[in-house]
Amino acid sequence: MPKDAPRFIVFQDLIGGTYWWRLRSATSETLAASEWGHAEKGACEQEVQRLKASNYPEASVLDLTIRRHAQ
Repeated sequence: MPKDAPRFIVFQDLIGGTYWWRLRSATSETLAASEWGHAEKGACEQEVQRLKASNYPEASVLDLTIRRHAQ
């Protein structure tokens, strides 16, 4: 991936538990964002993949929903 390629960020709303995405430029400018939260993470990921395939094939995807558990 080029260093100046945009990046999709998938994250979860900690209060409502819904999943959202945001598209950021290499300079961290928000280019686009989901219009609504998704109840299922898979639905959010599908929307990201559709947008990536049709408009932003060079974009990477960063999943911020993966958490490490305390030991």
